[in-house]
Amino acid sequence: MRVLFVLLVLQLGMKVNVYTQTSNNFSKPNIILFLVDDLGTKDLGCYGSQFYQTPNIDELSKQNITFRQAYSAHPRCVPSRYALQTGKYPARSGIFSGESVLPLKETTFAELLQYNGYQTFFCGKWHLAGKNGSMPEQQGYEINVAGGKAGAPASYFYPFNKEGAREKPIDGLEEGN
Repeated sequence: MRVLFVLLVLQLGMKVNVYTQTSNNFSKPNIILFLVDDLGTKDLGCYGSQFYQTPNIDELSKQNITFRQAYSAHPRCVPSRYALQTGKYPARSGIFSGESVLPLKETTFAELLQYNGYQTFFCGKWHLAGKNGSMPEQQGYEINVAGGKAGAPASYFYPFNKEGAREKPIDGLEEGN
């Protein structure tokens, strides 16, 4: 994924257009980027899993470009998310733990996409806000569903939260939708 990110940043910075085979027009490709914690190389059918059934991701893989080699900039969630959003090594920026944040001054992947005319949408685990960090809407994402400060929600079973949980329901999913 990191290779894809770097290539996309380089291409977007140069405003590269892509020629589609289905028409004679130049158009921008749709970009869907999944970042999943603890997902192993062989956990998807399209990468050879015989155990897990992932038919929707397998179908996306058949219809699009897939990448067989990637590098994670850090083994922990927050630093790897920081690297993906900024294209920077987290250690050089002092991002080492789950308490780290994505400062507003950083230019993100989404901001580069917006600069190049893309509409941006974030869904899922953000975990880059911390005490003084920014939310997806402040970092170039026009729409944010469920991207919040927490690394994990109080519960995955709406409307039941863990007893004594101090966290609110997932941002954007307060009604369980």
